[in-house]
Amino acid sequence: MFDCSLSQSRLYFQLLQLLLIIPMWIKETRRDVEKLRASYGGFWGVESNVLRDYPEIDEAESAKTVGENWKTLMDDFGSLEDRLLKRIEAKTNEVRGLRDGVCDVRLLNVNTLLEASKTTSMNRYIIIFTVLTIFYLPLGFVTAVFSIDILTNQDLSSLKGQYAASTVVVSILTYLVAGGLMMFVDRREIKAYI
Repeated sequence: MFDCSLSQSRLYFQLLQLLLIIPMWIKETRRDVEKLRASYGGFWGVESNVLRDYPEIDEAESAKTVGENWKTLMDDFGSLEDRLLKRIEAKTNEVRGLRDGVCDVRLLNVNTLLEASKTTSMNRYIIIFTVLTIFYLPLGFVTAVFSIDILTNQDLSSLKGQYAASTVVVSILTYLVAGGLMMFVDRREIKAYI
């Protein structure tokens, strides 16, 4: 699940940003409600003209009822605020875990790609070494055979032809055996080596 466009990571970072801003909005709302409560208190004061039109309403009783209602409102708001902030914190931790998981997967994928690249380069070195070994093996073998002391007492002019013929025959046989083994072992991938 490697995300080359990083869209998932961007989404997680945007969610985290939003989840950090929302608690500030909630706390601002609480401050605004408290300011409204403070400014509304003067509404029922002695200098208020609101209750003059309603002589049947007792000012003290109304102020008490309004005060109780504000207290109930603030208590309910406080409990809802606490629950909401806890949920937001839980979601923030959940999104952080998802983001860290994406980053860990990305890091794992990068490590895997680096190791695969190193392995591929080492395989190339081994292939080059094998090809060079196969190329020089017949030449070394024929040279070793002709350097034996038994052949040193013969005429060197006749050995040149035998040496050339032996080198060609042993080389061709070695290359045929190596090529046949390559085709046998890796028929489908032989084109990659050629």
